[in-house]
Amino acid sequence: MKIAEGVKVLSFFPGRVRLRIDDLKGNRALAQAVEARLAGIAAISHVEANSASASLLVKYDRRQIGRPDSAQALIAALHELFPRLDFSRLQHWLASA
Repeated sequence: MKIAEGVKVLSFFPGRVRLRIDDLKGNRALAQAVEARLAGIAAISHVEANSASASLLVKYDRRQIGRPDSAQALIAALHELFPRLDFSRLQHWLASA
């Protein structure tokens, strides 16, 4: 499901979301920056960014991500990394966990 221009939710299960982010395609440095930045968010247990497939896998603690400060930290980090993209609808997906 498309959540913004250039961003799709490829799969979602409570505690795990896989996104396709067009800006990741072919950009290994950005993929590494995404992994490093998101790994620092307390609710996130695993991050895997793949520049070949433009996918981002995020595994998270369902209880912690449900707190507004944790979800907002993730959205803010994604906005820093991808400033032209809108991730605000992602919070809805995370809240349904």
